[in-house]
Amino acid sequence: MDLKDLLNETDSFEIDYNGHHTAGVYYKNKITPNYLDELKKLEAEGDNGTEQGYKIIADSIQSWDMTNGGEPYPPTQENLRQVPIGLLVKLGGRLIELQTGNFTNGASSPSGSQQ
Repeated sequence: MDLKDLLNETDSFEIDYNGHHTAGVYYKNKITPNYLDELKKLEAEGDNGTEQGYKIIADSIQSWDMTNGGEPYPPTQENLRQVPIGLLVKLGGRLIELQTGNFTNGASSPSGSQQ
């Protein structure tokens, strides 16, 4: 087993939000003890969880089909600030569930989609 290969493994995800659908590819093993330490540093700097949420989502998504005015919309921390909070909450929760193997918000299909 090669750690670099393990950390770069990807899989697909799908999210439905208010009648809209988005799909993409996420890193399956992004959350590590070192990554959690990075998040704790944000908290120590006074983050109330918002920046941590943006970071988890941005760092976890390799690619997605989100567009803005027909143009590709990369999942950067800056761009995520323009996405509706309800979608961010659903997306962030789903990505954490997929990465930790904890499917607490409902049933999932093998493709990672959730209704």
